[in-house]
Amino acid sequence: MWSLYDYTIETPSKHLGLGKNTYATVVATDPADNLVTVTRVDGQQVAYDPQRLRGVNVYTNLPYEFSTGDRIQFTHNNKGLDVHNRDRGRIEAIGNDNRLTVKMDDGRTVNFDPARMRHFDHGYAVTSHSSQGLTEDRVLVNMDTNTFSELLNPRFAYVSISRASHDAHIYTNDAAPLAQRLSTDVSKTSALDFHEAPAEPSQSQTPKEQTMQHHNELKPEQQSPLLTPEQAKRNRQYGPIETALTTEAQGYKWQRETDGIHSYQHPETHRWLHIDGQGQFFDRYAQPITRDNALAQAGHSLTQSVTENAQSPTGSGLNLNGHGISL
Repeated sequence: MWSLYDYTIETPSKHLGLGKNTYATVVATDPADNLVTVTRVDGQQVAYDPQRLRGVNVYTNLPYEFSTGDRIQFTHNNKGLDVHNRDRGRIEAIGNDNRLTVKMDDGRTVNFDPARMRHFDHGYAVTSHSSQGLTEDRVLVNMDTNTFSELLNPRFAYVSISRASHDAHIYTNDAAPLAQRLSTDVSKTSALDFHEAPAEPSQSQTPKEQTMQHHNELKPEQQSPLLTPEQAKRNRQYGPIETALTTEAQGYKWQRETDGIHSYQHPETHRWLHIDGQGQFFDRYAQPITRDNALAQAGHSLTQSVTENAQSPTGSGLNLNGHGISL
């Protein structure tokens, strides 16, 4: 049943009088003839076949209350305001005409009519995907073991927990299966990895739950010193490449993080490296590859790296015993 749902028109139709980025409300459906009847902003009703006009976004109108000081997040791109999906800010003022003045996290101030720009929500909680690139002093993470197995995995845990610079708390409905769910590997393995990865003797692994103890359970002298937000952000961005590589990491600039994979670009060669927090390398299509293949794609010479390593008194450079890192 689609009634009382709103449409955002992406593909305009002059015949129906529906312009791009305009709104219409679904008032009736006719499954037998496959017709949807909508009311346009001018009050006129039109019926059409959704198979012929597919460029629409469908959403539900919900009554929300907002006050000065509330954190909000935008849920749709808006070129006029220069805001993007999941951009966040804080409401500074609500005018007599109900227009909202919002101070964005990047320092800009935007003003809009919520009756015309309706794609925003409270910004106190975000999804793990949209939290990428954010840093907060304290983070609360909801891990529901009843959710789909593809959504609760090591990458989700890494992205969620690493948003915190000082403190992170995990809340779950069932702690017993949580460790096993977070140990499920969702990485795709290429045929090249099967061919090149050497067989390694099985090793006993420390249960994941031992790594998730609250930091207050440690003795004061065992706790790591608190980092400033800038230090925590820098460690999270450059930690993967500096841990996985030594001399090869020099010069690369962090660009973005997508699903737990950090992307770095060299300003001179314009080549890319993609590495996750566990040291796994990826190609541009987010497929796992070996360390050597990643360096080759980035334009690094294997022979040169080996020679530099042999001449280095500290042994820095390429690890000749390494054949890639497995999650």
